[in-house]
Amino acid sequence: MVRDGRRCQLRLAGCVGAATEVDHRSGVAFGGSDRMENLQAVCAPCHRVKTQEEAREGSRRRRAAAVHVDHKRKHPGLL
Repeated sequence: MVRDGRRCQLRLAGCVGAATEVDHRSGVAFGGSDRMENLQAVCAPCHRVKTQEEAREGSRRRRAAAVHVDHKRKHPGLL
């Protein structure tokens, strides 16, 4: 927080400017770490928006990973 001057580093729509939370630039679920260079000060509205976007991306990745490699092949029960 001190490093970023307690100012939101994201500045997304709805930003209030004053940072009250610390966020991972690259989420831990996406390979990010808890190191200082991966942390940033953010306001609550920006943090909420970023978290929602990350959740959507995580869902998309899980769905993509669940697709069978041979996704064009029909299920044996549907032949």
